[in-house]
Amino acid sequence: MDALFTQEEWQDVSDVTYRIKKVSELGDRARFLYTKFFEKFLLPEIRKISQQPEHGYHGIDHTEQVGLFGLDYVMSLNENPLPVLYAAALHDCARMGDKYSAEHGPNCEPIARAFLNTSKASLLSPDEKEMIIRSIVNHTSGLVAPDYIAACLWDADRTRVSWDCGYVEGFFNTERGKYVASLDEEGQQKYWNEMMTFLETNGLNSTPSEEVKQSFGYSPSMHKDFVQIYDALVELKDKAEMQEKKGGS
Repeated sequence: MDALFTQEEWQDVSDVTYRIKKVSELGDRARFLYTKFFEKFLLPEIRKISQQPEHGYHGIDHTEQVGLFGLDYVMSLNENPLPVLYAAALHDCARMGDKYSAEHGPNCEPIARAFLNTSKASLLSPDEKEMIIRSIVNHTSGLVAPDYIAACLWDADRTRVSWDCGYVEGFFNTERGKYVASLDEEGQQKYWNEMMTFLETNGLNSTPSEEVKQSFGYSPSMHKDFVQIYDALVELKDKAEMQEKKGGS
């Protein structure tokens, strides 16, 4: 960590971690610092423990995308980004392919728990670690997030599905997530190009940008799995609405 940040940069991250400062007080600097932490520290560590392939619709490329979305969303809430970045980094660590699997969230727990109990997660509190675990376990089945960590992870993970299959507001928890997920094709391209430009300009890429761009795009061969994910979320939303109506009657 000492080699990653200057003393001044590390102080800024520590001040947000220990609630001496709000992330908004760092302004644009915060985006750089936390992207650097995610790309240069977390992702290389996740590559050592994850069962994911390097590339593919649910490869490490996807984990990188979820982290970048998640950072955008958590900064919009003015909360500490670190727990969201850990949740994003670990959320698919038990995935071994692209097939639809509702079980991969719970299957991530032992890998994630072991990682969070190392010195690599020393800045997180015990409560934050448990919230991260909960957000990962439930990211395949939850709708109403119980805390900001889950809200940002779920929104970040579902943004690409929304872009590929259509936006449904009820799948999202944060206002920023709703906005990004509802972008039209032109807006999506602009958003992602700005993200890639930021990474490249600041030398923060941990994955070659062309490979990330390729894995991010819609693939006709993946359509069946997109539809399964989408249908599972729709079914979940319908059940939740039926329960709500029963409770109100």
